[in-house]
Amino acid sequence: MPLGWILVDEDNIDNLELVRFLLEKAGHQVYCAYDGLQGLDMARQLHPDLVLLDITLPAIDGWHVVKTLKAAPATQAIKVVALTAHAYLAIVAKRLARAVMSIFQNRSISPILSAISSSISRLKLALQGFSWGLHHRSSQ
Repeated sequence: MPLGWILVDEDNIDNLELVRFLLEKAGHQVYCAYDGLQGLDMARQLHPDLVLLDITLPAIDGWHVVKTLKAAPATQAIKVVALTAHAYLAIVAKRLARAVMSIFQNRSISPILSAISSSISRLKLALQGFSWGLHHRSSQ
């Protein structure tokens, strides 16, 4: 069983393949999208544990993907980590506000992998507590 289900939405094929390889090597199930529209459709269908989202994507950009995911009750709980090559992270962070968990520049994969591992672990703990609560209530 995979550690987590992750959707990577990245239009740079080299970056996407590197991230995919590292995530799969770490035990995650990885789905790939190559533009914003495809990523949005896949997130709606798959409900991944986490979306790694490039901000500058073709079709529709990452801003629109995040805004659309967070506006819909069916997808608003999906965790999003934004990836960007832009140097103006303060502007990116302000524009995304609280819609994403983290923002990283595409310079080093190590902090991204740490954030993914931490996010998946927190999600699994939350889900375990939720399922224990359901089991506990139904056995009373």
